[in-house]
Amino acid sequence: MYQKIVRLLSILILCSLICSCGKESLDNSLSNTICHDYLFSQGYNNNEITRLCNYHNYVFPVDPVSDDEVKDVIQYYLELFPKEVQQKKRIIEDGDLVKIAYEISFDGQVIFSVKEETVLAGKVNFDSAIEESVLNKMVGKPYSITYSSNDYPGKPGICTITPLYIYTIEPAELTADFVKEHFRFDSVDEWTGNVKATIFEQHQYSAWSKSIDKIIERSVFIINDDDIIKHATELAAHELAYSIPENVSPLEYISDTYNLSEEEFYSWCYKSCERRVKECLIVGAIANAEGIIVSKEELKDYCELNDIDYALLVKADEIICKYEILRNHIEAYLCPR
Repeated sequence: MYQKIVRLLSILILCSLICSCGKESLDNSLSNTICHDYLFSQGYNNNEITRLCNYHNYVFPVDPVSDDEVKDVIQYYLELFPKEVQQKKRIIEDGDLVKIAYEISFDGQVIFSVKEETVLAGKVNFDSAIEESVLNKMVGKPYSITYSSNDYPGKPGICTITPLYIYTIEPAELTADFVKEHFRFDSVDEWTGNVKATIFEQHQYSAWSKSIDKIIERSVFIINDDDIIKHATELAAHELAYSIPENVSPLEYISDTYNLSEEEFYSWCYKSCERRVKECLIVGAIANAEGIIVSKEELKDYCELNDIDYALLVKADEIICKYEILRNHIEAYLCPR
């Protein structure tokens, strides 16, 4: 399988470079038809589920969102967008964060000036001569040092430095202005509610993955291996395309981005596509077993909720909408809130 994906991927990449330079299946009910139509619309053919396990044993309720989880996420963002707090101390010590202004001149002519620059006293970041010179200096008191530059060989220059203030970096305060500036919410409560909803979605995904993985493991499928390999090859090509703007080799990109070997990466692509097919088949089989169907009213409501014009809904989009509705039903069944 690994060799087939690599071989197909090589052909696909070559084409891209040229352009740029006998088991009986379960009853095929209406719900199963929706899922098969969806798979067909995504380019998957001739895949079936032949035995659905006792899925009732793999119902995993969604964990509620705790206050501590919300606080942790909020704290993370407060630290991600810190604020500067000016200090009253006047003498600069090793390790102090300092705002300075400076100008450099040669032969009495200013060749470079900066109104505000951050310096970590005693540490080299952009100019060792300037950064080391601020140690033990007083805030607000200008001083000068001899300065040399490769652009002016043999000519001593002068750098005049004014320490503006010493400051520390602290987490931002949770205010309406903060959430509006960084997240475009009008109030703290509105943003906090969004944080909680996002965490809950993560819990939903975790419960869903746990349930589906168990059901996949204990059910029986007929899988079109060539079909999965074709899609895994396309997925690999899509992911590896990101290595081009990064100006690194595909193998380096795989290692840096996924922390996987080449073989592990292609195996991940295959398993991702295979799982997608099996998940879809399971949704259809459970919906069939539970007698769940998608009504016209549900489809209209779904379209309205997602800003889709029902009157202009084409067949291909209708298939996708119906599958998403069906999947939501099964998720609610397997992962109750």
